[in-house]
Amino acid sequence: MYKPVLLVLLIAASAGLDAQPNLDLKEERTPDGYAIFATNKEYCPVSLEIKFDLENLESSIGAENTLLIPAQAEKFKVADLTMQPDKYQFQYRIRTSAGFGDIRLQRYDTNYVYDLPFEKGQAYLLQQGYQGRFSHLGENALDFAMPIGTKVLAAREGIVVKIVQHHNQNCIREDCRDLNNYVLIYHPDGTFGEYVHLQKNGARVKVGDRVRKGDWIALSGNTGWSTGPHLHFSCYYYAGDNRKTIQTLFKVDNGSAAYLREQQTYRKDY
Repeated sequence: MYKPVLLVLLIAASAGLDAQPNLDLKEERTPDGYAIFATNKEYCPVSLEIKFDLENLESSIGAENTLLIPAQAEKFKVADLTMQPDKYQFQYRIRTSAGFGDIRLQRYDTNYVYDLPFEKGQAYLLQQGYQGRFSHLGENALDFAMPIGTKVLAAREGIVVKIVQHHNQNCIREDCRDLNNYVLIYHPDGTFGEYVHLQKNGARVKVGDRVRKGDWIALSGNTGWSTGPHLHFSCYYYAGDNRKTIQTLFKVDNGSAAYLREQQTYRKDY
């Protein structure tokens, strides 16, 4: 009997700021074959796309499938591989890709009203809005002109899933995106909020923290792909290899809910 070959290729399904999810697969021998388990060390669910190449084994979830591995899951059962009777050679390979969140997400809260991500009494120009001509082509994102060191507040409650804050450089080329400092927050409806171009060592939260709307999470900066000090905010979810940025309603100065418009100044009076 041949011992199966477990070949795991973990490729991040997410693009842009986010790194590959911290997800491990392991096998265990069972009386009838093998069991495959996943450990998700992230503070949000992770989508696992998995394909089996089997010889004289049968998978309990079929030849290919997409599974949602819960946040902080240890030894989550992915599949059982059962040996076919009267066979003496068994072998398998696994090909996988993984991405943050539920890549099959179809619905999220379109009526949720976000807070402006700065302190009460402050006002900032929205220098680039949704589908902006400089760096927001094809992207629903917002850039607030904001001096370095400004307090950044959470626009929505959630759990902090990733922080990068060690960079201290910026440039106007897109390849400087890799120098972005940011805080990434997972929202209750399965979307993510990112706060980008933060000051070096400017995070005021840590991975795993649960934050409320209005909590102080970071200091703004001018790192990464940036032409000047500002805060970049976007909300998105993952769909396969792509992330889908979405337009979000904000509570504006008169207390109503509105989509923010480029080249408008917004004051926070709440």
